[in-house]
Amino acid sequence: MKRFPYSVPDPERWRTWIAITVVVKALMLLLMLHIGAIGTGEAGVLGVWWSDAPTYFDPIDSLLRGGDYLPDLRLPGYGAVYLLVRLFTEPPLTYDVIVVLQFLVAAVSMYVLPRIVYRITGSRKLFLATLLLYVASISVHWYDGVILTESFCASAMIFFIDRWENWYRTGSKAALFTAGLWLTWAIFLKPVIAPVPAFALAALWLARAHRGAFVRNALVFSLSLIVIDGAWILRNAMRYGEFSPVARMLYTGADAPTPELRAVEFVIVFGGDCTWWTDPQAEIRFFNTGKDQLPGRTNASSIVLPDRIMTSVYNMDTLQATADEILALKEPTVTEEERDARNKAINARFERWTQAFIDEHPFQYQVLSRLLALRRYVLQTGNPIAYDLTFREMPLHYKALKLFHMGLHWTTMLGGCLGGWIWFRRGNARPLALLPALIVPFGILIFPFALRLSEHRYMVPFIPVMLLCLVVGWHARSTPTA
Repeated sequence: MKRFPYSVPDPERWRTWIAITVVVKALMLLLMLHIGAIGTGEAGVLGVWWSDAPTYFDPIDSLLRGGDYLPDLRLPGYGAVYLLVRLFTEPPLTYDVIVVLQFLVAAVSMYVLPRIVYRITGSRKLFLATLLLYVASISVHWYDGVILTESFCASAMIFFIDRWENWYRTGSKAALFTAGLWLTWAIFLKPVIAPVPAFALAALWLARAHRGAFVRNALVFSLSLIVIDGAWILRNAMRYGEFSPVARMLYTGADAPTPELRAVEFVIVFGGDCTWWTDPQAEIRFFNTGKDQLPGRTNASSIVLPDRIMTSVYNMDTLQATADEILALKEPTVTEEERDARNKAINARFERWTQAFIDEHPFQYQVLSRLLALRRYVLQTGNPIAYDLTFREMPLHYKALKLFHMGLHWTTMLGGCLGGWIWFRRGNARPLALLPALIVPFGILIFPFALRLSEHRYMVPFIPVMLLCLVVGWHARSTPTA
């Protein structure tokens, strides 16, 4: 009788393992439908509609009507999938098909991630450990049912690293090209990933003695990005006369700003939280900009803004007056003409306040705001949206799950950082380790430091790489230094 773990199927038997992960994903889908985590009725039978979804789909619908790719607020990475499905279906069935595709692609990537670990370490135990850890990572899997880019992007990052490992192990130029193709799709899903090719080029340079000429490998890897993003750059140059390699605007709606957007810009410069839909005490809710904040139904009075943000241009009274005005404009009796005129005045007010804060509090703007965003980003508890009750309101089994996912979140994030460093320092394949070891801290720092944003979902595409570094780093700790 075979001893564990050799009694389980060979990790290289991909048909068997993908069948297993498809069953796991199907059970997850049924469970999430049963508890109401997905299938809210807003996006077909299965999906959860996200307010950003139209910004991906509207330009595709415009193309199908014979128009241009407009409004072009997003790169067409997610829209391309929508287009393929939309050619054969009509909404809301289109959304259900997209959700099914997200679950199926995620099922494949659920197997591919532990297989990468197996191919690097040769350990079946670590293959199974990685698989179980990833199965438990609800922070990723909940987004399989959401009409948003996170699910596909997490899978694309896994496939990218898989082909990267295959190239390093075998020298296959096809694998290297395919790695670049998967990364290109990930960038077109989430443009914030655009700096990652620079990490890959650094790893290619480090690998030149082991895997041949740097320039040739760099061209093979970058070819898909050069061609596809080059076409996007050319399109933007012809239409707008500007160089736009990724999204043209940081915020959706920046071409027609509302007080809600201007309030977000003001709140993030002093390090406040703009996720009104996850945190009832987020600073942005002080201004009554949450969609659930309506006349007679708002918690804005419970939110206290810090005195440190005051300037010579505004004070607490003027901030409060604007918050009251925004709430009053939600009254159904307000005419569109009046609302538009007052919104313009509010926008101008927020713009003055934002600039005043930047001018009068440069340290808070340049340093403190980023540190506060980083603190929120890392001090999360594992997908706050997946649990729609406060901890006090949760039944006992929900509390246990919540505590488990809090621990898993911290283990994944901190273990990924430490493991990536150990893997690079003590592993016997530093060029292979360098890329994921750089991606992990990048995924933690880029949103809080570059954009001052801290929404939980932004970490999702990087969680598989964190798990990879965690497990391989654990294995490499006992490996002699290369």
